[in-house]
Amino acid sequence: MKTLVLSMISIAATIAAMTACTSESDPINEIDAEVNVPINFGQSINLFTKAIATGDKLTSTTIGIWGIEYSDVASWKATNFMDNLSLTVDNTGGITYTSGTSKYYSIVPETKYDFYAYSPIASESNGLIVNAATAGNAPTIKVTIPTTQTSSITDIMYATPSKNNTKSTTGINLAFQHALAQLKFTIKKEAEGSNASNLTAIKVHANTVGIMNLNDGKFSSTETPGDFSITTSTSITTSPSPIDSPLLVFPEDLGNNSVTFTIDGKEYAFTPTATLTAGKITTINVTISSTGITFTQSLTDWTNETEGSGTI
Repeated sequence: MKTLVLSMISIAATIAAMTACTSESDPINEIDAEVNVPINFGQSINLFTKAIATGDKLTSTTIGIWGIEYSDVASWKATNFMDNLSLTVDNTGGITYTSGTSKYYSIVPETKYDFYAYSPIASESNGLIVNAATAGNAPTIKVTIPTTQTSSITDIMYATPSKNNTKSTTGINLAFQHALAQLKFTIKKEAEGSNASNLTAIKVHANTVGIMNLNDGKFSSTETPGDFSITTSTSITTSPSPIDSPLLVFPEDLGNNSVTFTIDGKEYAFTPTATLTAGKITTINVTISSTGITFTQSLTDWTNETEGSGTI
């Protein structure tokens, strides 16, 4: 009888100890089994072009990403779950953590995540500077666009924010869009009455510095006007000749006499009527006739559509 009583006391003590170590707020074994669930990312481009960024995904580049971890209401802090964390995009569009160390979902049930991303990640060489997040305020990106552009010009992209994510083995899709506008030109002359022969330069007077909002990719302010220049040697014929050097500029109105063409050594300035739009191409078409120079403009998506016009 004494042995039976001692055994029952031992069992009761064991149950009490187990109860003391477990509460309603503790993760249960099912959650523990998923402790090491990494946060993975996929990506796509919503509006894509055959010019600056090619295909329907980013390739061979980097992404800067912020992540907010929360259980109730998302809010920015000076230090967040991810702060401009670097991701590497390979030549097939696959995304990995640049550092090689993955971030993991919390084991706490109902934890949520919001993600904000842009590409390429800011560096001294690409004209992007990060304005860090503070308590209650989202980070922003200061963008400086070079006035002399080459084929390696930075095509700035931002991702539509991915919000209210919870623990999942499915990758978070980052849907990127172009933050800048693209400006292109063509030139031709009418069959009769014009002796124009050569276009040697194009100049566009526009802002060079702006602050990008990560939530929608819009620029809250633009400043520091400069002259974007294209040097060319384009023969003027009766067929439209495209200028091979498009410009990337801020999506905004251009000012009075903001575009200048140098034709046979003489400058011709005019004011475009179209508003430059993020993710779209404005093409300015120049026609030279015996009575002067006419300009028309077409506005297309980085996949093509509506038109506008203007004259000198």
